Amino acid sequence: MIAKLLISLSLFSCALALDCASETRDYIDSNNVRIEYGKLEVVFETPQMIKLSTDTAKSSFNVTLTEDKITSIISLGPDYTVGTLVTGEFDKNGEFKHSLVGPTYTSILTCSK
Repeated sequence: MIAKLLISLSLFSCALALDCASETRDYIDSNNVRIEYGKLEVVFETPQMIKLSTDTAKSSFNVTLTEDKITSIISLGPDYTVGTLVTGEFDKNGEFKHSLVGPTYTSILTCSK
């Protein structure tokens, strides 16, 4: 009985496996773009939920995944009071994308199951 429970929990945890990457583009002028890439790291995990996060020089990226939905936040530094929150689902290929676009920047979050 205990072995079945441990196997079930292990399979459920694997179902919440998530790989997320960040990309921040700063448009210096019409010919110069600075691009910074990052990988979101797990900051909290339970069998029912996983939370990932990373910060770049100008953006903070946060993702929370439960068994049926993904919620992502992209916020701009240094005070992190401007940003977007999106709750959604993965597409048929297991991908999720969230972007925040401004006049001199683009912040992109991409996740895959």
